[in-house]
Amino acid sequence: MIVRADGGTRIGAGHIMRCLALALEWQTTGGKAVFVSHCDSDALKARIQDAGIELISPSASYPDASDLALMQRLARDLAPADTWVILDGYHFDISFQRALKDIGFRLLVIDDTAHQTGYIADIILNQNFGAESLVYKCETNTRLLLGTRYTLLRPEFKQWHGREREFPSRVRNILVTMGAADPDNATCCVLRALKSLDLPDTQVKVLAGPAFSHFEELSLMSRNDPGAFKTVRNPFNVSDLMAWADVAITAGGSTLWELAFMRIPAAVVILADNQEPGTKALADDGALYVLGKAQDPELSARLGDFLRNTDRLREFARVSGSLVDGYGARRVIEAMERSEKT
Repeated sequence: MIVRADGGTRIGAGHIMRCLALALEWQTTGGKAVFVSHCDSDALKARIQDAGIELISPSASYPDASDLALMQRLARDLAPADTWVILDGYHFDISFQRALKDIGFRLLVIDDTAHQTGYIADIILNQNFGAESLVYKCETNTRLLLGTRYTLLRPEFKQWHGREREFPSRVRNILVTMGAADPDNATCCVLRALKSLDLPDTQVKVLAGPAFSHFEELSLMSRNDPGAFKTVRNPFNVSDLMAWADVAITAGGSTLWELAFMRIPAAVVILADNQEPGTKALADDGALYVLGKAQDPELSARLGDFLRNTDRLREFARVSGSLVDGYGARRVIEAMERSEKT
């Protein structure tokens, strides 16, 4: 398996982390995975390598011609016939997909929005809520894996299969996580909003991901208000931290599916326009609470409304927990294996 996904301080780690989940599952079947990633975060690159996966770092990303040239060399030097390429990124258009297929690769495209003019792939994977309603312009023999049944979770979450959790009568443990990068520093906006609320006997932990770059402001806030929160930097096992939390304040990316599996009620800050439709659909289904933008003057009031209604928090946990069962990566691998036989 060759994974082609980029990440870093501006575009975050969502593409890389969900591909990492699939690559790790692939390894459990005896397969070898190689990551090809244009990434400016040393911590994120180390995360891939610490998983025992070879990392190749291209000097530039598609549409730069060197990207495709690198994939052609890999096909010649590393890959036997019919090797799978996992392609995850909004900029990998139909021309790039066609070129990879012409090389001889089997192709699995991970997508979120069906926004491309067309798709040339053996399998298209969209793990998001409501993906079944999207129309993909693809070949008739392309297999579609759509919906949260195929959500990709890393192996660290397997220990929590079948978890039964007790929900407290009052929120005491709050997790704040704005994704791996948080380029606009929504984290500190959320912390200021929490500080304005009357929340006695409450602990706050901030998960700062591998591409997070706002530690100076976090440190300043901590010095000015000692004990207000604890920062956890790029933990290897995120699931343990989620298990500690009563609720999470998070961004609208793939972390939502991890929280759903862990049955953690989530309040979502919208960091990008493309997060809004899916987040709203989940809110309409009763799976989470939408806070709006980080700079919204109503952020504190909405946080208070979210945190103080424990009956509704239990319902968020119940509904979101029913969406993700933790076996998505296994199902995707099985679909790839069936495709190889046809």
